[in-house]
Amino acid sequence: PSPSLLLLTKAEKEERIQTLNKMLHELDIDGDEIRDALHRSLTTMEGFDVRYGKSAIKTYKTFIDPKPSKIEQIRSQDVLVAASRCARQIDFLIKRHKSHVTEWVRHTDIR
Repeated sequence: PSPSLLLLTKAEKEERIQTLNKMLHELDIDGDEIRDALHRSLTTMEGFDVRYGKSAIKTYKTFIDPKPSKIEQIRSQDVLVAASRCARQIDFLIKRHKSHVTEWVRHTDIR
C-alpha cells in the first residue's frame, strides 16, 4: 500500500477524536482534558497526568493516532463501536490508576 494509505486522513482523525470524546463524556470523563494531558506528556517534561495515569493516556493516543500497521483494520471498523469500547477501557484504566494511587497512599508509612 502507498504511504498515504497507512495514515489516517485529517477528517478520519477528527471523527475519531470527536466520537471518542462524546463516548467519554457519557462516562463523565472530559476527553479534552485527556487530550491536553496527552499533549503535555509529549511536549513537556511533566510526564503523564496523575489524574489519568499513563495507561489511560496511551490508550487515548493509540485510538486517535493508530500505528500504520493497524490503519486497514481500523478503517473496516465502525467508529462509534470502536470509540465506545475505547471509552470504557479508558474509564476502567482511570479507575484502576486511582485505585493504585489510593492503595499506595494507604500503605505508605508517613513519618
